[in-house]
Amino acid sequence: MFRIFLTVLAIILLNSCTSAPKKVPPRPAKEADLQLLKSAKKDIISNRTSRAKMKLEKLLAGDPSSEIIDDAHIELGDIYYSEEDYQKAYQNYVAVVQSKIFSPIEAEASYKAARALVKMGRFDEAIAVTDSLLRYNKVSTQSVLNIYKLRFFCIQSTGRPMDAIKTLLTLADTESDAKRKGSYRLKAIDFVESQLDEKDLNEVAYNSDYKELQGTPFRLGLLDFENKNFSDSRSRLSRVSSVMPDTENI
Repeated sequence: MFRIFLTVLAIILLNSCTSAPKKVPPRPAKEADLQLLKSAKKDIISNRTSRAKMKLEKLLAGDPSSEIIDDAHIELGDIYYSEEDYQKAYQNYVAVVQSKIFSPIEAEASYKAARALVKMGRFDEAIAVTDSLLRYNKVSTQSVLNIYKLRFFCIQSTGRPMDAIKTLLTLADTESDAKRKGSYRLKAIDFVESQLDEKDLNEVAYNSDYKELQGTPFRLGLLDFENKNFSDSRSRLSRVSSVMPDTENI
């Protein structure tokens, strides 16, 4: 009953500050259903997944407005995910998101749905899910990092280096651990040095959104030198030396 109270309170707050379709609160679960879910979870821990699936399917065939339907979908989705049946896993996760019944674990279901989409190679759909996830107001910092990591993998897999660089810089800004923060920045620099054409290099070099990557004019300077544009080459390389005071002037 306490969970129902919290859910109703969350719905009131959510519906008061969003134009999204309103969801209704779930109904309290029957005691028998609570015990069945508890039994299914024990089966999962004991690796009796066939028995667990039967129990979870039975729950899902019952009251669709029950407060434990979202739990049942997540548990069943996790089983299918572990069995590498990513389509069925996705279907269970997205059922929580698309339900007319409010669920306090909708963000978790969305993230897991995005992971399943990645496993199926449906990267653009997964990116769209991460867009929705990042609009949640109460997502923890660690969850935000996980979302951007998943997003980076999708963007990298679809060959979009500029978006990949932006995502890496966001990860670096969000991360609190100095070592991981530096790792993301180095990865961004690697993308700049190895995967950008001249047009994108110019964008990175002279756009303030990429101020952490001010060394990129060096490669542009070398390109100008190779093309015998010596004046532009000198200008770009001088700019590099001005942001790297410990290096000798060229």
